Amino acid sequence: MRSQFLSSNSRPGTAGFSLVEVAIAIGVLAVSFLALLSLVPPAHQQLKTAMDTTIAAQIARSVVSQLQAGGLGEVLRLGRMDGANAPRIANLPAQYFTATGHEVAPDELDQAYRVNTRILRDAQMSGAWPGEGARGWAVLTVEVVAVPAGVPIVIGEDGLVNRTKTPFAIAAFPFVIGGHSAR
Repeated sequence: MRSQFLSSNSRPGTAGFSLVEVAIAIGVLAVSFLALLSLVPPAHQQLKTAMDTTIAAQIARSVVSQLQAGGLGEVLRLGRMDGANAPRIANLPAQYFTATGHEVAPDELDQAYRVNTRILRDAQMSGAWPGEGARGWAVLTVEVVAVPAGVPIVIGEDGLVNRTKTPFAIAAFPFVIGGHSAR
């Protein structure tokens, strides 16, 4: 009777895998799978860094476009650099943006980026008295910091983020704005 249920390949001593061989194969697969899983966190971090850099560049371009639309005179006015004894370096108020690059108020909870803009005025530039246009050029340093909302960052004496005390991703973009612009 027993021979009716057994096929010709199920006799003792025929080819097949032992329990030890199956356990070794599962162990090799598990080690391989764990090795592949160890690649995920670095790849995820690289993807996040690439996304932050791309969004930071878009935000910087947007900020500079707005400032260029107003012209050099408006940039100097915003930085309170439009008088005879105006400082050569000034900072604009910080701006905040969401993870998608939309500007938000400083107290919004969904902010993901802080933008610091520093203006370095040309030493040869006139004081731009009221009623006259600003001549010369200025270098704008637009610094975009990826920072979670509510987390304080340390601003250095130069008006930009102190990189030694801030562990967040920082991208700085220099732009030159210049020429003649009437007020």
